[in-house]
Amino acid sequence: MEDIVQLNQDHRILICRLCQAAVRPGSSIESHFRRQHQLKGQVLKDIIDYYGALELADPKNIVVPEDNSPAIEELAISGGYSCCTCRYLTVARDNVVCHWREAGHNMIEEPWINVWLQTWIGGKHARYWIVQDDSDSNGPSEIANAVNARSRSAMCEVIAASQARLKEEDAVQLWKGDLKEDINCDLL
Repeated sequence: MEDIVQLNQDHRILICRLCQAAVRPGSSIESHFRRQHQLKGQVLKDIIDYYGALELADPKNIVVPEDNSPAIEELAISGGYSCCTCRYLTVARDNVVCHWREAGHNMIEEPWINVWLQTWIGGKHARYWIVQDDSDSNGPSEIANAVNARSRSAMCEVIAASQARLKEEDAVQLWKGDLKEDINCDLL
């Protein structure tokens, strides 16, 4: 049973070792292992009987560990992105690009950095935190920065050009509005 499921004592969270993700308590224990892993028979009954009786935290609602905490061994570790202006975290590069475009942060040289992330559960309920990079190998901050350096600086140029274009369009719109109202700012 320990090769399938494990209880993280520190957080009182049940973790599926097959998925490397947390399992919600209650009836979700049975549905997860029955649907996701097609478990049945005595193994499934043992998991439900033992872990179903425990008071477990719900990974959907529990507070996430602090950023830069040690990784939780049983959970998957994913390469991801951290916004340099706010605490926005994601594993999808497209999402961090959209975040920067929509959040209205002031342009900085490096809008995001590459980090290692963990989450209790994936999908729409994913809430990430940054974990320490204790590896001796080249981590995402070295490899991904080298690989993405050109695309990130190109993205910065695109964002800066878009912001400049929008400012010009705003200025033209204001000038046209002043003309419609017969206001001549040069005379003021």
